Amino acid sequence: MPYRFAYTRVSNPFLSEIVKFRFHPLLKIGLLRNSNFIKIEAYIDTGSQWCLFDNALAKLLGIKDYKDTKERIPLSGIGGKQPENIGYFHKLN
Repeated sequence: MPYRFAYTRVSNPFLSEIVKFRFHPLLKIGLLRNSNFIKIEAYIDTGSQWCLFDNALAKLLGIKDYKDTKERIPLSGIGGKQPENIGYFHKLN
């Protein structure tokens, strides 16, 4: 079943009035790990296999060291594979 969500209006106060506002594919979501819960806005990437989040969120979710996991996958995109692009996977709800 497909879902439809309106794009989020984002403003940039440093731009002129004509281009000050843009619409981005952002969703307000919640992330839960054990008893740690945070609300964030996240971009929708319909072409991605995974949901990727900045490693700064790990501490907020109670993950002491985000690299401490057996699930590591090299990531690539339109720029190709880069050795420093590693995804560290943790179970979240």
